[in-house]
Amino acid sequence: IAAAAQGFQQVLQEDPSFALAAAGLGNAWFLQYRNSKDPKLLDQARAEEMKALQLDPNLAPPYVTLARMAAMQGQTSLARQQVQKAIAIDPHSAEAYGALAEIDLADGRTPDAITAAQRAVDLAPNDWRWPVRLGNIYFHSVKLDEAAAEFQKGAELDPENTFAYYDLGVTRIQLGQFDEARKAFEKVLAIQPDPDAYTALGTVFELQGNYSEAVNMDRKAITLRSGDYQVWGNLGSAYLWGGQHDQSMQAYRKAIELAEAERAKSPDDTSLLVQLGDYYASTGQAGPSEVLLRKALALSPDDPDIEYRAGETYEILRQRAKAVPLIARALAQGYHAAEFQRSPELASLRADPAFQTALSQAKAQNA
Repeated sequence: IAAAAQGFQQVLQEDPSFALAAAGLGNAWFLQYRNSKDPKLLDQARAEEMKALQLDPNLAPPYVTLARMAAMQGQTSLARQQVQKAIAIDPHSAEAYGALAEIDLADGRTPDAITAAQRAVDLAPNDWRWPVRLGNIYFHSVKLDEAAAEFQKGAELDPENTFAYYDLGVTRIQLGQFDEARKAFEKVLAIQPDPDAYTALGTVFELQGNYSEAVNMDRKAITLRSGDYQVWGNLGSAYLWGGQHDQSMQAYRKAIELAEAERAKSPDDTSLLVQLGDYYASTGQAGPSEVLLRKALALSPDDPDIEYRAGETYEILRQRAKAVPLIARALAQGYHAAEFQRSPELASLRADPAFQTALSQAKAQNA
């Protein structure tokens, strides 16, 4: 991506009015931001896309990138407006339909997201990104076998594709296939060093009870992406599960610092909100944790991933009456079963007859 950004900059030096090059540079900076979380890159990306539209208002790619930026920051209404402009300009743009799939998913319109992603696959059948995106939507819908099949297709289209192998590994975790998950992440690392793959390997080791190796993997992730709140939060969890309280608190405090900086830019990112709530709870700060959990649940009231994370945090806060229905609903829809069965923080809740009753009721309602 860095090489692509340099290439676009060289083109623009020779021809500053080349709108497609400006759009490409903005997209490259946006992708770099997603990897590094450097806020300057996001500002640069947005400015470059606006410059591209000033040069040529009839280009679809700038609208696609602007839509993805808005969606990432929780501005789904704005994102939908931008992507619809892109589709109106270029009805055959797989990029636009791929972005629309992301937006539909964020908006809770899962069937529409599947349709949009499949349209992107049909428009560009040799592009690995679209089966991977379709796989992500299936994953979100807890259709794990279908998700794994799409990720496998992505890897077959591009055998050096770290994204497809990574997502395949995450799916294997959810299926409880830990050895297969580890192989997928090791495949990523055989291609290139990757902080996400190290973090995911840490999760595998953590779920298998190998906490020292989990810490080792999380530390490797931090050397590659020290500004990411999630890798520090994962390190805090690995230390905590392994009984190293002081080290855990240090890692969580760093995660809080970084996550709060990110929240200033994306105040409605529910995944960030619920994770930050967990970090506060894990460090004994119930007040800010509860505020964040309530907001995350209000913004995404039917998202089982958010429900599970919030329920887990309420259990940490010793508010089991709130934890039980949230975790039961998430598990009934197929979310986080492997993690739930192995989490030491949820051991007492697992043994609670009231929880077992709630889980049975939730499964019956879901059926």
